[in-house]
Parts: sequence; C-alpha cells; structure tokens
Amino acid sequence: MPSFELQIILSLAVFSTAFVTGKLCSLFLLVSSEAGRYRSLDGLRGCLAISVLIHHSIIWYLLLHGRPWSVPPSILMTEIGQICVCLFFMITAFLFVGKLLHSRDKKIDWSSLYRSRFFRIAPLFFANLAFVLLIVALQSGLQLNVPWNKLLKSIGRWAIFTIPGIPDINGHKDTYQINAGVMWSLGYEWLFYVTLPLIALILNGERRLLWLLGSAIASATIFHYTHDIAIDSMFAGGTLAAFLVRKKELVKLLKGPVYSVIAVLALLTVLLLCPTAYALKPLILLSFVFLVVASGNSFFGIFHSRVSIFLGEISYSIYLVHGLVLYVLLNCLVGKDKAATLSFPAYLTFISLAVVPLVVILSTLTFRLIEQPGMRLGKRVHDPKGQLVVAPLVAD
Repeated sequence: MPSFELQIILSLAVFSTAFVTGKLCSLFLLVSSEAGRYRSLDGLRGCLAISVLIHHSIIWYLLLHGRPWSVPPSILMTEIGQICVCLFFMITAFLFVGKLLHSRDKKIDWSSLYRSRFFRIAPLFFANLAFVLLIVALQSGLQLNVPWNKLLKSIGRWAIFTIPGIPDINGHKDTYQINAGVMWSLGYEWLFYVTLPLIALILNGERRLLWLLGSAIASATIFHYTHDIAIDSMFAGGTLAAFLVRKKELVKLLKGPVYSVIAVLALLTVLLLCPTAYALKPLILLSFVFLVVASGNSFFGIFHSRVSIFLGEISYSIYLVHGLVLYVLLNCLVGKDKAATLSFPAYLTFISLAVVPLVVILSTLTFRLIEQPGMRLGKRVHDPKGQLVVAPLVAD
C-alpha cells in the first residue's frame, strides 16, 4: 500500500486535474453550471464523484499488484469511497423527503414521480450496461461460453439495476470490475424510492391503498436483496436534515465559518479514524456534516464554485463512467502486466493526466448526449400542470 503521503498527493493531483478539466469542459462544451435551490449540495456532488474515482484508482493499483478487489488496507482510501456513498444517499433522502414535506397540502402524482426517476437513471445505466456487454463479447472472442438461459439470466439481473446481484456474464470472471461495480448502489436508491408512498403516509397521511400496497410489496422485494441495515440507515441522515433545514435560525447559524471548521474536523475524524463509514459513530458525524452543507454552508467557497457545481451536474456520469475508463485504459490499452510494473508515482501520473481528464470529458459528453435527452423525455412525459414535480437528481 502506498504511503499516507503518496495517498494525499494522489488525491490532490486527481482533484486538481478534475477541476482544471471541468473548467475547460464547462467553457468549451457548453454545459451550463446553473446551481439549484441547494447550491452547496450541487457543489458537494462533484467532489463526491471525484472521490469515488480516487477510491477505485487505489483498488485497481492494489489489484494489479496481486490483492483481491476489496476495500483498501488504508482507512483514508477506504473512507474516501464509503463516505461518498453515504453522502449521496443522504442527498437523495434530503431532496425527496423535503419534497414530501413541501407537498403536504398537494396531491402527489406517484406515476409521474416514478417515470421521472426512470428516465433520469435508466438511459445512462443501460448505456453503461451495453458497454459492459460489448467488452465481455470482445474479450470472449464473440463466443458463447455458457448456456443461453444462463447468459440471459445474468444479463437480466444486471438489467434490473443489479438489484438481485451482479453475476458474471458469459463466464467472464469478475465482470463487475469492468465498471468498478458501481451499479450496486442503485439498488439501495430504488429501495428508497419505492418506500416513498409509505413515508408519505407517515408524513402527510397519504392513504391511496394501491400505491401503499405496491410500495410495501416492492420495498419487501428489494429489501430481500439489499438488506444491509447499516447502509440503509444512511438515508436517515438526509431525512433528518430535511426536517431541520426548515428551522431558519438553525440554518443561519450553520452557514457560519465556525461550523465549516467543525464539519471539516468531523469529516477528518471519519476519514482518518473510522475503519468503516457504515456504522453508528460515522453515521452521526456524517449526518452532522451533511446538515451543515444542506444548510447552505459552502465549506469556504468550495461547494459554491462554478467548477464544483459543473462537476456536480455531471456527477452521475462521472460515477458510472470512471470505472469503464479505468478498466479500458489499465486492462485493455496499457495491459495488466505492464500496468503492474508502474511505480506508484508513475501510476499516480497516469491516473491524474490520462484517466481523470478522459473521465471528465466523456462524462460531459454522456451528460449532454444521454442524460439531458433522457431528462427532457421524462419531463415531456410527466409534467402535468398543478401536480407535484420532483426535480431530477444529478447524482444518484
């Protein structure tokens, strides 16, 4: 495992390159950087997506040197990935519970909400899956290595957002490594989405029987496969924040620079001292950090910068694209054997100057060519006048 100092250098180099590339993409590829109502959350998303890339870069380095695909033997490099997943889940809960609280006197159009979610998540997801299948086909020599029924079953499991698991496809060992296995988190996202009618029952007294019954069945079905309570509990931090940000005096207090410092210290505690983010102590600390950001604290201006907001806008693409880029460049272009001979400084340079710019550029393009058309299609389908409309999330 590289030294702590080299881990820090890698992180700073990746962020620097991502911000520079993001700045150029926002200028030349004409993707707007318009912040939404929660500007700090828009900026946070971009930083989270880049942090996940750092996490998987380290996992790939260790894999090339004989270690299995697993969390790194470094608290910093483990937490830089797990914290991001937790905060992404909190963002989801915060925005949707906030919408439910805001709509207490309105009728919620559930069919529109779920169509909106599908068109927001599915287009890029299926594009990602198609690329995975292409790589599997090419590396299998266009040969069928398993029975047709087994092949179709494995693809089917991937196609329903990997909720039932992420099996190998066509006998391709460790297929999930092609996109760094990032799709696993979507199962937990969908679990939260399908529980929304039940949450609305508690918050708003929403009592439409068919939606409640469907929500209960869907929740139980997905929970059967994604039943990690520690991960499910991460949505609680965002739910709590959705209530607390309605208190104006608290929000005004948490925007202050003192709470920026306290939140940074809390975040560093999890990054450096907690072996896993999926436990009670880090959940409490991360919930506090998230509340400070959700209150509008910019963390010394970082989350309000134009480039952070731009990276936040394309963060879902970064999340799904970076694993593919790592796999193709390290496994196919450079080759595993040659990549394994790179010293860590050389590997760091390769990640910073080749992988990161390509990820940001491709993510900008997939946002423009796949995500935005999907969102527009979803709006055309689901935007009935006078009913609750949930704005699409950038980083799910």
